Amino acid sequence: MKTKIISIGNSRGIRIPKALIEQLQLSEEVELYTSEGELRIRPADRPQAAWMGAFNDGMIADPEDFVHAPIDPETDVEWTW
Repeated sequence: MKTKIISIGNSRGIRIPKALIEQLQLSEEVELYTSEGELRIRPADRPQAAWMGAFNDGMIADPEDFVHAPIDPETDVEWTW
């Protein structure tokens, strides 16, 4: 899909079609970033984006330890698949 860069006061902008806004569930605030020579837009409120960081910071050092962690540390009974 092509669009034109338009003047908005002293800035420039693009119009994003309603269908794309709905498909990507964009709200009033978005994040803009560049990657490999492209401009990318994504929703600003992406709680899952911080999940791995929170996991690594607060839970355990090695995710493999989490998979094999006992359910009850007092009885050392492990959960089985």
